[in-house]
Amino acid sequence: MYVMKDADTEGLLLSVHDVDTKHGQARVQLCVERAGDELAVFLQHLMQIHGIRKLTSYVFPHEDREISILTGLGFIREAVFREHIFLAGSYSDVVVYGMLEGRR
Repeated sequence: MYVMKDADTEGLLLSVHDVDTKHGQARVQLCVERAGDELAVFLQHLMQIHGIRKLTSYVFPHEDREISILTGLGFIREAVFREHIFLAGSYSDVVVYGMLEGRR
């Protein structure tokens, strides 16, 4: 797992989980209110050093800020898992975003 922190605020920017070099995939979780070039550079570096060809991120449909950041980084909406998780007394959808290497 990788974690990227903001040096000024000590705030968490993103974490990378489930790095699978055999299949060239990893999962990204954003923890930011905005994204700068440093996130894009970090993700490209991660893909290069580990041979990752695809990154995915799972978000709730109402997380507009995260969705905006993901699409700004080059992620596209790939799937909706309907009523995928039980949270706060009801089922919620989960939206999957993905980015392929070299396609931004």
